[in-house]
Parts: sequence; C-alpha cells; structure tokens
Amino acid sequence: RLFIERYSGYTHLFDNLILEKHLSFDGARWLFGAYSGYASTVFNLPIGILASFGVSILPVVTSAIAVKDYSRLSRVVSGATKAVLILAMPSAAILWLFPAEILTVLFKNTASSLMLFLMAPLIITSALSMLTSSVMHASGRIMTPFVYSLICSLVRIFLSALLITQPEINILGAIISSFISGILYFTLSSIRLKKDGISVISPLDFTKILLSGSVMMLISRLIYPTVSAFSGSAFGTVLVCTGVSLLGYVAMLFILGAIKKEEITCFSR
Repeated sequence: RLFIERYSGYTHLFDNLILEKHLSFDGARWLFGAYSGYASTVFNLPIGILASFGVSILPVVTSAIAVKDYSRLSRVVSGATKAVLILAMPSAAILWLFPAEILTVLFKNTASSLMLFLMAPLIITSALSMLTSSVMHASGRIMTPFVYSLICSLVRIFLSALLITQPEINILGAIISSFISGILYFTLSSIRLKKDGISVISPLDFTKILLSGSVMMLISRLIYPTVSAFSGSAFGTVLVCTGVSLLGYVAMLFILGAIKKEEITCFSR
C-alpha cells in the first residue's frame, strides 16, 4: 500500500497491484524510467564536475612518485580528497534537502523525488571512490582498482537482487546497494593507499567537513519556510536557501579549521 500511495499520483500502472501481487512489465519500466531518466540525470550533474579532480591531480601524483617525494604526494592526495569532499558535501546536501523542488524546476515532475533524496549521499561516496581510483592508477597499481571494482560490483549485484525483490523497497534497492558498495570501495582503496604511505583524509578532517555540512542543512531548513512564503517559486526558494546556507557552510569550514592555507596552495607548488 505504501508503494501504491507513493506513486499513484503519477501513474495508473499500479492501481491493480494489490490484486495482481506483482509488477507488470509496464510498471517496472516506468519505475526504471523514473530512476534513470530523472533521478540519475540530476545526480550525474555534480558527479561529472567532481570527476575532473581525479584527472587533474594525476600529473602531480606521477611527478611526486617519480622523484620519490612521498611527503608531497601525501599532501597533494590529502588536499585533493578534502577538496572533493568539501565540494561534494554541499552538492549532496542540496539534493537531500530539495529533491522535489529540483525535479520540479528541471522536469516539472516529482515522481523521482524519493529516489533523488536517497541518491544524495552517493555523490560523496562516488566522488571519493573516483579520486582514490585515479591515485591508485597513477601510483602504478593498475589491477588493484579493477579487483576492488569487481568485488564491489558483486556485492552490489547481490544486494540489488536481495533488496529490489522486496515490495516496500523495490527500485530503491539499487540506490541502497550502490551506496554500500561505494563505501566498501572507498574503504578498501583508502586502506591500500595507507599501506603505500599515502594519506587520504584524517577522521578529524572528515568530521569537520561533515559538521560544516550539517550546519549548512540546518540553516537551509530554518530559513526554508520564510523563503518559500516570499519566493512563490521552487527555483527562487532553492536558489536563496542554497546561497545563504552555502555562506554558513564556508564560514564553518574556516571556523573549524577544515581549510588551511597550505592545502589551498599545495597544487601550485
């Protein structure tokens, strides 16, 4: 019944679901279309930008390895990881807070709002996984990312098969399994890089950035009712709330010391 209530306002394909007790082909295709056509499209926008970080640090990583400057290598990788996390955190927060509003602005359709809401944390795990994968490739470990990807893919397939078949979870199982496999990949790659003497990110720095992101979401939630009442449009509400909360996010990063001067300039040296 929860499934029917969730999607009945967008399509009539599930009206007889209780009697039939299984999804029709058209119903399954509609769900996958909502997932891949709307939610995934929005999700891929910030991911495409964040993916460039993995490519941009490759020359620095390879040059540091060539001269055996492992101190600089650790600083660069740690700085790049923090930069990716700092950029990924507000991107995830925006999708987490305003999935329906974003879909309304882009597609005039909010059928995928819950899917996009659950996909928001995937921005963080995906961006960090792509970065660590690039670092492993640059450091000469060509097969390691492949093996880790294979392991995580098998985990993802198993979890998807397990979760998607649950009526109350359905297509959301693909998102949950992707998130778990993303955490697994980042954990495995971080451990491997640490064994090679390459520091990824400290728990303290991760906590500082996470706390700053939490403050950003809190600010956005607090001002949302007022902004929504005066704005009158989804686009205006998202724009104002994002702008104000981003200022709070950046301020918290500096207050907590999550951003340091030497990390900002490490790529130019």
